[in-house]
Amino acid sequence: MSNELSSNIIEIAGSRLRLRTFTVEDSQQIFDLIDRNRAHLSQFRDGTAREYKSVAKVESSIVFSKPNRSRYGIWSEDSQLVGSVNIELDPHIPK
Repeated sequence: MSNELSSNIIEIAGSRLRLRTFTVEDSQQIFDLIDRNRAHLSQFRDGTAREYKSVAKVESSIVFSKPNRSRYGIWSEDSQLVGSVNIELDPHIPK
């Protein structure tokens, strides 16, 4: 992992869940979660199932993420990845 990626890790922990920015090391867990939920994700035109067909594609999406997007994994208290959230800043809103 590059220094730039590792220096931007944010983690928030509660009593039952932990929210942390994704790292390349999370790629397999992310892919496994998508793969287990592929049928559900495909129901509502969500592009996740279609876009991430391999661990390499997941890894690439982390390494080459959009500069205005933050991607966080949601982990349970037993360290299982249970979901994710993306926060994307609108580039048209003035700073």
